[in-house]
Amino acid sequence: MINGPLAKELEFRGVVQLQGTYQFSLFSKKDNRSYWIAENTSEEGINVGNFDREAMHITVTRNGRSEQLTLLSATDKPLPVVRTRPTTAKAPKTPNIPGLKSSNNKKTSSSRSVPRRRVILPKKSGPKFSVGY
Repeated sequence: MINGPLAKELEFRGVVQLQGTYQFSLFSKKDNRSYWIAENTSEEGINVGNFDREAMHITVTRNGRSEQLTLLSATDKPLPVVRTRPTTAKAPKTPNIPGLKSSNNKKTSSSRSVPRRRVILPKKSGPKFSVGY
């Protein structure tokens, strides 16, 4: 069966029965939006009716066109991954501002380094307390 214009715009993604009423999940590829529409009602110009439980398809009417949509089935196929080549981005040029330290700027590489300080803590000895009787 060749998909018609509505099948290219809408996907029938799910069905649920709440309090005896069927509701259908439709996804509009054109609007990038999902809808839950009850049977024999319409929303945003999409009318849903004639649910066939055996074949799992519904009749959808939109803009005067009617078409049968079949429930999509889940697959275990992974989604395609778009591979891109790593780009060799050049580092942005740093403006030459006097006094600005930068690893990219060769002129400031001769700036003096700050000496490290070593802190020596006192040795810990036993408890210092006296007991007087």
